[in-house]
Amino acid sequence: ENVRNLAGEPGNRVLGWVQGSRPRMSVAIGLSPDEWRNELTFELSRRLSSRIDPVVIPKSEAPVKGWVVAGPDADLDHLPIIYHHDGDGNPYFTMPIAMKKPGNTGYNLAYLRSMYKDKQEARIHMSTGMHSWSIWNANKEQGKPTPMIIIHGHHPAFSLGAIATAPWGWNEYA
Repeated sequence: ENVRNLAGEPGNRVLGWVQGSRPRMSVAIGLSPDEWRNELTFELSRRLSSRIDPVVIPKSEAPVKGWVVAGPDADLDHLPIIYHHDGDGNPYFTMPIAMKKPGNTGYNLAYLRSMYKDKQEARIHMSTGMHSWSIWNANKEQGKPTPMIIIHGHHPAFSLGAIATAPWGWNEYA
């Protein structure tokens, strides 16, 4: 509580990895907190094998569009991004990231570490061979940027989807 953001402004609160236990994740997807062992794993497997298409909401009706900051007004210094450990090169945050797959074949979700660089730029960590790396590399070879969205404050089940390993051809929003 009362964490200063990078602009030095006090009064921010930081709450991290709220769903950071298997019992909490069980509750988030409709199981009881006691169903965190095999039941959670089985339920996730069931959901991955019977995916449903996402519901697309018009931009004008999407609650997420209620507050959008873009261009020069977008300033990471006003977010409570923190140093987590002694020796960190910069403050960072770890959240789900979505990026479009080449050829308009859907979206990749990943849970990636984003390190603050300056008020309008963060750098992400991608592991060689993973989907996010493959998307970035394919775009780089074509001289294209790789637009991505850092997703903050979504339902905990979305985070589970972002850490699941899915086949390349899947649209991971489903």
